[in-house]
Amino acid sequence: VFVECAAESIVLHDRPQPLRIPKAQMGGHAEFIKLLDKVKSDAKSTVVFLIRPDGVATYNSARGVARNRAVTNGKLAIGSQGKLDLTLFQGK
Repeated sequence: VFVECAAESIVLHDRPQPLRIPKAQMGGHAEFIKLLDKVKSDAKSTVVFLIRPDGVATYNSARGVARNRAVTNGKLAIGSQGKLDLTLFQGK
């Protein structure tokens, strides 16, 4: 499951229309917590944080929330601010 990390928000890419959550709200945001709990309950799932150049601090916070909930996670750096195309991963 992909979670994009930008300067002031995270974006959940687990749904047809991505959901943007402000950085200040992510620790207690019901949809982010629900996503983390869903990943935790599936041994084959992991959260992959996609880190924008300006999103390192947001990633550190989001990773902390995931670790506190014992959710398997990883990271990939995104080298630009362009639009992400994750269509190859949909339905998998």
